[in-house]
Amino acid sequence: MRRDSLIKLQQLVDDLSDRDEQLKRDVSAFNDFFEHFPVPITVWSTNRNGDVLTCKGNAIPCVDSGKSIDGLFVCAHFTHHVVTGHASAMEGNVVSFMIESGDPVYYVHLVPQKTNEGSVTGVVGLAWDITTNVSMLGHATNALSLLREGNVEEGVSLLKEAVKSSRLKSLIESGIEMYQMPEQEDL
Repeated sequence: MRRDSLIKLQQLVDDLSDRDEQLKRDVSAFNDFFEHFPVPITVWSTNRNGDVLTCKGNAIPCVDSGKSIDGLFVCAHFTHHVVTGHASAMEGNVVSFMIESGDPVYYVHLVPQKTNEGSVTGVVGLAWDITTNVSMLGHATNALSLLREGNVEEGVSLLKEAVKSSRLKSLIESGIEMYQMPEQEDL
């Protein structure tokens, strides 16, 4: 019987080692993904105490993961609103808001992480730098007003600025492949 117990224990240790290696590969893939992602986003997760478990991305400067959510971000204005949103998410609410923090404009989305029983164990957050989108929409809106007033030259100039400020335009022009979906899927 003792030998059977040792064999089971060895299998358990092997299984845990395999899971540990898979977790390390998953974290490495996660890090690689954000290192090469062309859209400025930052994603983080916290536990129920507000301790930051992970923080990756390139949208908003972070101080350091391993801190609490109230010490994660460099900008105090941004932090205040994120901490308030986290408190609501810890109550089980999905929270979304936009915030200007100096020049950048961010879309923030906070999702509570729940157990099967429904208790909240933490929060996953995302900050997406939408500054170029806001700029593009502003230029396009102003251009439409100018065009309606008959000021074609200034309207066209603003439309050119709108196109120039698009991050998507630079992505498309970078040579990234664009595939066309067939009109009817043949699966």
